[in-house]
Amino acid sequence: TRHRREVGIGSALVRAAIDVAAAREVDNLTAAFEGDLREFYADLGFRIEPIEGTDRLRGVADVGAPDRRS
Repeated sequence: TRHRREVGIGSALVRAAIDVAAAREVDNLTAAFEGDLREFYADLGFRIEPIEGTDRLRGVADVGAPDRRS
């Protein structure tokens, strides 16, 4: 819910997914989302692009990128 925003739970979950993907040697992690989450995913380093034929967006994170590793 909105009152839980800014706590960091969503960011922690996405970072955990990136860590799991990296451990499994996955090159990219992709998320599809509504436009109001654009800034959230961009702040986590996802490249944002439109999904053709919809009003949704796709974010692609380069899991193997040096700035992604802890």
